[in-house]
Amino acid sequence: MGQTTAVFPVVGIFEGIILAVLCVSLLQIFTPETTAALIVTVLTLMNGVLHMDGLADTFDAIASRGDKDKRLSIMKDSTIGVAGVVAIVLDILLRYVFIREVLLFTEVGVRCSILFLSPVIARWSMVVFAFYSVAVKKEGLGQIFTSHTGTREVIVASLIAILSLYGAYIFTHQVQPLILYFALILPVMYVFSFLSAWFFKRVIGGVTGDSFGAMYEVGTILVLLMSVIWM
Repeated sequence: MGQTTAVFPVVGIFEGIILAVLCVSLLQIFTPETTAALIVTVLTLMNGVLHMDGLADTFDAIASRGDKDKRLSIMKDSTIGVAGVVAIVLDILLRYVFIREVLLFTEVGVRCSILFLSPVIARWSMVVFAFYSVAVKKEGLGQIFTSHTGTREVIVASLIAILSLYGAYIFTHQVQPLILYFALILPVMYVFSFLSAWFFKRVIGGVTGDSFGAMYEVGTILVLLMSVIWM
């Protein structure tokens, strides 16, 4: 199962296609605000709320003032704390705001490219994250992903991500998103993944399956944020 990290961006491609199609179709019926809300809803439901659950557990653990063992026990707890609730609210709010900005202030080709590529790059960053991380437990998704992610998986995932960039360019004939992702977003997300792996090792002692869910949610927001800044 760990070898599947190499094709994480492929999952992002399917998500991105759905988001791009929704963007074009829903804007024919609804306002940008309503369209953005519906896109955020669909994106959340596509992941079965699992990534959002990981985000909440992770932020509850980070917000704790206990040691690494206590933080790990908090991540295992099925209940959600204040920090987790705040993280979920901010996650939904920021994704809505940034997607709305993309819909309002970009041409059709550019907005479709951004919505298509955002989950692809977020999934790619999870592979880089797995490469630099160590699992805090000897079982679970954290162990599976980290132990089976090596240089080959990172290269394959990177090639898929790069091909996705060129695919978006060929389909939309928009060079702006291509420059944006190569010059800014890919390098920033690589550094973000590396620093996140270091942070989790320092704070919790390593990563768990929840850590990957949190990485996807935060990574998607970061990609959208850089896209809005670039505009």
